[in-house]
Amino acid sequence: MSEWFSKATRVGSYDSFVRSLMDGDMERFEMYITSYIMQSGSYFDFNKNTPEQVFHVFILGLVVGLRGEYYIRSNQESGLGRFDVVMLPKRSGRAGILLEFKATDDSKKLKAKAQEGLKQVKDKQYLELFRQNGVKEVLAIGLAFCGKQMELVSENMSCTFS
Repeated sequence: MSEWFSKATRVGSYDSFVRSLMDGDMERFEMYITSYIMQSGSYFDFNKNTPEQVFHVFILGLVVGLRGEYYIRSNQESGLGRFDVVMLPKRSGRAGILLEFKATDDSKKLKAKAQEGLKQVKDKQYLELFRQNGVKEVLAIGLAFCGKQMELVSENMSCTFS
């Protein structure tokens, strides 16, 4: 396990991965996640029957390196439900990040599942935790997985009351 993590998170690659997330560069962020899954996991680790929780823990493990910049929360209540992963910025003025995961056994449904994740963020009012903590902007990311395939959709959301 430690050998795998060492390979998957080589300093240059890992730094670029976390920087892409912090900068909101979703194209690069998606490329890094896909690369980690393709290079590091086997079909037995990631297949069409892999539950959402496996991907949740996988990504949570990758973003934990940002705990110096963010308070990282997993599976906590906010608004009308329970989000997957929230990253509350420690520095004022920085955007928060919210990751919502979905899994499917049908690769044709990946885009719809990722969009479902963003819809859930809005419907369940997950941004409430950010509002309570004075965060004004959030990068919300819906990630859908089917085995080693992934689709990502994102939206910059405002936490101010309309």
